[in-house]
Amino acid sequence: MVPMSKATSPAPRKRVRLSPEIRKEQILDAALVEFGAHGFSATSIDRIGARAQLSKAGVYAHFASKDEIFETLLMRSLTPSFAAQDWCPSPARPLEAIVDTYIDSSYDRFKEPRVAAVLRLLIAESGRMPQLVRRWRGEVLQPYLDQQQKMIDRCVAQGAVRPGPLTDFFDIVVAPVAQAWMMFLVFGDDFLRRDLKKLKEAHRKLLLDTLRLPEPAPARRRKRA
Repeated sequence: MVPMSKATSPAPRKRVRLSPEIRKEQILDAALVEFGAHGFSATSIDRIGARAQLSKAGVYAHFASKDEIFETLLMRSLTPSFAAQDWCPSPARPLEAIVDTYIDSSYDRFKEPRVAAVLRLLIAESGRMPQLVRRWRGEVLQPYLDQQQKMIDRCVAQGAVRPGPLTDFFDIVVAPVAQAWMMFLVFGDDFLRRDLKKLKEAHRKLLLDTLRLPEPAPARRRKRA
């Protein structure tokens, strides 16, 4: 056998240096797969590192603990998508446009595989990790709901939307989306194909019918003497 010359030998593979943010995303993706397959408690940093093609030290360079990885998954994947939007209609932005933005931003999350995976993980692990779930609720979910309530209260005070049970407790606005996620987690893609479009349209009509101001009553004709 003729030895391979230096000229024909394959060049050593150059290691690509990735940014810290890309490395973090790789670790989060790897952790989500491992948590889903083995559960949070049974998943080790070594296992996460192996899937992400990193050493244990490489994982710890980006996350201080397994708890921090889990918390970051919650914070990044389950942050509401309609934050800082205004519910008050205006001539430049009618109620239909506001509702369409809310509906589209809410139901487009069904196209993100990580959201469904993190929701499954949250349901499975919430009893074993109540402190992290409480922190997610306290730092992400509840501030969002409070912000939305203040916003709709201001719209009601300005006479921009119709007051009613929905505006009194505006958390209800997310109820159809929450139902859709539960149906999807139970029935999978079959629910998406058969029912998601109908539920989305019904949710849109419900918000429009509930928030739209009533048409002013027509002026009554005065009878001739």
